[in-house]
Amino acid sequence: MNRPRILFVLWRLFRGGGVPIVTRAFLRHFDRSSFDVHVCTVRPIHTEDAPASLGDGITYHALGISGQPSAGLRLRAMRGIREVVRRVQPDILHLHSGTASYAALAAAGRHRGVLEVHDAPQAGRMSPVNRRFERILVKRLGFTPMVHSRAVLEATADAWRIEPRRFRLVPLGVDTEAFAPDPDRRVPTRAALGVPADAPVVSYVARIVPEKRPELFLAAARHVLDARPDVWFLLVGQGAGVESAREEAMRLGLGERLLMPGFVEHLPDVYHASDVFLSTSRYEGFGLAIAEAMAAGVPVVSTLVGGVADVVGDAGILEPSSDAAVLAGHVLALLNDGRRRLALAEASRRRMRDHLDVRLSVRGFESVYRRVLGSGAVLEVPD
Repeated sequence: MNRPRILFVLWRLFRGGGVPIVTRAFLRHFDRSSFDVHVCTVRPIHTEDAPASLGDGITYHALGISGQPSAGLRLRAMRGIREVVRRVQPDILHLHSGTASYAALAAAGRHRGVLEVHDAPQAGRMSPVNRRFERILVKRLGFTPMVHSRAVLEATADAWRIEPRRFRLVPLGVDTEAFAPDPDRRVPTRAALGVPADAPVVSYVARIVPEKRPELFLAAARHVLDARPDVWFLLVGQGAGVESAREEAMRLGLGERLLMPGFVEHLPDVYHASDVFLSTSRYEGFGLAIAEAMAAGVPVVSTLVGGVADVVGDAGILEPSSDAAVLAGHVLALLNDGRRRLALAEASRRRMRDHLDVRLSVRGFESVYRRVLGSGAVLEVPD
């Protein structure tokens, strides 16, 4: 019996950024005996993207298009994707919000596809062209919309004026085994970063861009330091806002207590070196870094935005306001109460293992495919 053929269309397969991370997790764990998986990328696949780490049984189709985004690049990508679809003849075309319009020529007339919606249209992260095309994909071309949080489901259904039951809700997952707490890595990682072995550490892992509000993290750090001068801070990630974040840290006088190591090859080490994770994002469709921190047993304090509540539940602290002093107060409360910190760490690990492990997420993806194909048992939207 032939396996159903799934074709993912991505901008890049690199190891940073939400969409590639989600896709790579699926590729690493999917049932290769049940599905024939193909991946088409607009950009080249580089050695540092480590495709070999995803295992065998995946066919790659890299268009190899370089250069700055432009009308000409978009047209080349659209034609290239259409040609890959003609060659592969997928049973399901799997597209992602934000880049789905690059597959416009390939998607025309198709009725078996999945649109993975990472962010609600109201979040303002997509162009008007993308927003209109993605609505057409679902409403006119029959694509099944898949989301990862109730917040995105409800907001997108409202924006597109379609019934929420049309959506498939599949929470993302974290490899809870890969992120499991490792006390043996705590001291060596701190030493490599230049952090004292016994110092309290507050971390934030994110793209350093305005949406993630690194300046709010830095302002909260200043409040924490005023009360606890022994605390250190890790702001981990890359992005267009790195230099402005460094300048703001200097203005606030954070000095050596703030470390910005940029891209970290082995992210679990960052969490193993941390005592509290503070997320200050303005919007999160899901909150993957938060889930990673929880999987590593790091108590989370986060702004209550987007799909974060679906991730954290009652296993962390969610703050509706964006007041730096209030966020700092939550962090200090955890740093000053070891018993509560340990309780939240255990609750976080349990929540990730029971509800948000990557293997559960992969089962959800596969169930959506079976539903689209009209075969086999499917998982219903969770309560």
